[in-house]
Amino acid sequence: MEYVQGGSLWDLTQEMGEMGEATGRFFLNQMMEITDYMHNVRKTVHRDLKPENILVDSQLNIKFADFGFSTSKNIESLTDLAGSNTYIAPEVKALLN
Repeated sequence: MEYVQGGSLWDLTQEMGEMGEATGRFFLNQMMEITDYMHNVRKTVHRDLKPENILVDSQLNIKFADFGFSTSKNIESLTDLAGSNTYIAPEVKALLN
């Protein structure tokens, strides 16, 4: 695995505090491009995207990390839940109860 100097997006937000709309948009655009590539080209879903699993290099390029929950099988028909419980959307949690 490639070493990414700079830490995670979580670390960066803790250092910066508020990042502002332009910076948030900058990172979100990269996340959308990576996710689009993963889904449409590599046919893979990450299933545990969170700031701790997004690494930021010295030029502010992001890279996804921790593919422990990822899958490339039947991604159009996934029904089981995977990922970190604290990041599961409330409406999804409500379905589990």
